Amino acid sequence: SETPTSQMDALALLQRRVKANHPMALWRLGTIYLSGDLGLGKNIPRALELLHRAAEVGSRHAHDKLGQVYYNPNYGIKQDIPRALRHWTDAAEQGHPNSRYYLGIHDGNKKRWGRALAHFMIASKMGDKHSLKMIKNMCKQNFCSRMEYAEALRGFQLADDEMHNKQREDGQAFAKVFLSGLLPRY
Repeated sequence: SETPTSQMDALALLQRRVKANHPMALWRLGTIYLSGDLGLGKNIPRALELLHRAAEVGSRHAHDKLGQVYYNPNYGIKQDIPRALRHWTDAAEQGHPNSRYYLGIHDGNKKRWGRALAHFMIASKMGDKHSLKMIKNMCKQNFCSRMEYAEALRGFQLADDEMHNKQREDGQAFAKVFLSGLLPRY
């Protein structure tokens, strides 16, 4: 695989992957056009085109970002909450904790406490600290029980431990390669 050495090289590589319909490349270039980074300039229509293509080829990150774009009028397009919720639902069904959190926020704003709790519970068990905090706040306001908060906390801790174990394994694998002389020492 290629390793870009400059922003221009990275952008060229990204654009080649976009032409090949790579989901992560489509999503990333779409987010770049949303923000106007890398000197491309802000281009909301192009961003939406790329994000929709990414969502069509299975990018849960694209569904999440499209949910944010359609929910938040600050992106310069007309707010479309039903469309945002459909994208967040698609992302959540693919395991995107951020989308679960947003769905929980939406349901909480509609005073659908049971649904909000269910979304926050799933997201917290995936390691989402914002959802765990929402459950804690719901518990303080008597919208859920202490046992439900304890369950969410246990699930969050398990997910957090799993993430740290993966990072430790990756670090050990890197150290093994580094120490074996396969990588230069500086």
